[in-house]
Amino acid sequence: GQGRPDGCAVFHRLGQSPGHRAHYFQDRLEDGRISGHLALVLDFDVGGARLRVACTHLRWDRPDRPVEQHQGMQQATELIDELIREDPEALWIVCGDFNAQPGEPLVQAFEAAGLRDAYAGRHQPTCNANGLPKTIDFLFHSAALRARPDPLPALDERTPLPSEQEPSDHLPISARLLR
Repeated sequence: GQGRPDGCAVFHRLGQSPGHRAHYFQDRLEDGRISGHLALVLDFDVGGARLRVACTHLRWDRPDRPVEQHQGMQQATELIDELIREDPEALWIVCGDFNAQPGEPLVQAFEAAGLRDAYAGRHQPTCNANGLPKTIDFLFHSAALRARPDPLPALDERTPLPSEQEPSDHLPISARLLR
């Protein structure tokens, strides 16, 4: 929305036909327009259980803005309240660019909602914005799932992103999730 060039995608094996929908966040920009940010939500049947995958790019906000006014935090709260808490029986995977680092309130909100960080205790930088490597991409999952995160390549302030090896300004993160 709002003429933004980025979006969300979830790739899955052929033959599976998940239900899907775009959940547009109701947060507003300073000029009053809705931001256009979304969470793409897919539903899969996995051995009789419902697996819901939400992929999103939460909005970055100025570091001096109070947490309760932070637009990314408002989006995270909406995602947790309107989707995850409304369907607690489902197995959940929530992933994407959260524009927050481990330990920050936005990340803690997902943990407080009962989701686990697949890379907890093993975080490495996933983005190199302005020569500052940081971890801002996450893969959260329901407690009923166990995660085996895939290793990430080393990233430091000299690592160019995007590059010929990594076509995005973020490293892809992934994990094997078992029940």
